[in-house]
Amino acid sequence: MPYLTNILKETLRLYSSVTGVAPRELSRATTLSDGTQLPAGTILTTSVYAVHRDQEYWGEDALEFKPDRWEMPKEAGGATPLHPGAHDFKWVPFGGGQRVCIGQNFSITEQRVVIAMLLLRYEWSVVGDEDALRGQPKTSPGMMSDLIHPVGIQLAAKRRDL
Repeated sequence: MPYLTNILKETLRLYSSVTGVAPRELSRATTLSDGTQLPAGTILTTSVYAVHRDQEYWGEDALEFKPDRWEMPKEAGGATPLHPGAHDFKWVPFGGGQRVCIGQNFSITEQRVVIAMLLLRYEWSVVGDEDALRGQPKTSPGMMSDLIHPVGIQLAAKRRDL
């Protein structure tokens, strides 16, 4: 199951269902660490899509689907951290900080169970989409939301005899 978790995390990094964070308005002027000054009233937002593809953090292969990037050494207590970008907001499919989705851990656990059961009961194949076979399905942003939608992916499922 650890590698399945890595696959889920990498999928959420590259194909997060939410591509942006709700805008916020600065209540007072502030200066960023690089010296940029922002006046009070400035509207700020974050592109989750861009953060999850930031080569400065994720490396030159940031656009590649690589579940192995989530392999991490155990912490002192023997537990594997949920994700390496948790503390500096580089992996935020569930938001972060005080506004993190309360269902984050439940969602990841549920995804693992559902995928494991589907893989156990069916043989899967991608039909007619060479890009999807290479791990780069076509996507398109939603018309009325920040959600990303897969385009034209077709799967065939064959029930296994258990």
